[in-house]
Amino acid sequence: VELSNVSPDGRRHVLPLIGPGQVSGLLRLLDLPVAVMDVCAQEATRLIHVPCEALRRLLDQEPILWRDLAMVALLRHRASARARHHLAVSDPLRRLASTLLELLARRGLRADADVLPPFTVTQTELANMVGVSRETVRKVLDQMEAHGAVRTGYRRITVLDVEQLHRMAK
Repeated sequence: VELSNVSPDGRRHVLPLIGPGQVSGLLRLLDLPVAVMDVCAQEATRLIHVPCEALRRLLDQEPILWRDLAMVALLRHRASARARHHLAVSDPLRRLASTLLELLARRGLRADADVLPPFTVTQTELANMVGVSRETVRKVLDQMEAHGAVRTGYRRITVLDVEQLHRMAK
């Protein structure tokens, strides 16, 4: 699931993708104003909505669950901090390689598999995730293809060499 919002000047920002078993919207438990986000399922998805008040009651009845919720929140914070760090200090090749590795992981695809199935993503979606233009994504994907790391097709990317992608992400 993709969460995104648009800045007042029209730039779209995509947060790290939410994968199977993950949660979103925990900030709403604070009863403070939060940014409105657009939510878009990238593939067949089952979402469960738990109203904040009901979740608070459950957590108060079972205080040990607060620890689990804190761990979930900390993992999301870590992913967000990593994304901000990459945006600030990494070049587009490193950011795109990291993003592709994250997309593999979030889809539960094992990096040591003999054949990785292609996944559907547009260059515009990748550009929004990485914080560059679609044209820059195209150039970087061309570099990755030239090094044998990926193969691209219409709305599809197949990772051919995970180790090469890891080297590019460093």
